[in-house]
Amino acid sequence: MSIDVDKTKAAIAVLNVLQQNGYIRGYRFNIRKPRKTEILLKYKNQEPAICGFTMSKGYYVSTALRSERLKTTPILHIISTSQGVVSNTTAHKLNVGGELICSVF
Repeated sequence: MSIDVDKTKAAIAVLNVLQQNGYIRGYRFNIRKPRKTEILLKYKNQEPAICGFTMSKGYYVSTALRSERLKTTPILHIISTSQGVVSNTTAHKLNVGGELICSVF
């Protein structure tokens, strides 16, 4: 199963993080719809890999807060940092903070 989303640099960056963390099978550019990206959804035992998705706006994740709260949570947080768009675990490894884009569970 798949869904289409608008083809933007931000969407592609988020899709890369989702794919690296095993939440989607991948994505591809739709030839028939050049402004769309097709997301190939992933399922585990007939259940979707993504159960929920929340967008965030204007929430800054500092290095200290990230270490305390976001490092140990089972939820994938996607953060825009000076090193690019990364997951909370990658941000912890890089020792960077940034703006929270969304959370996936």
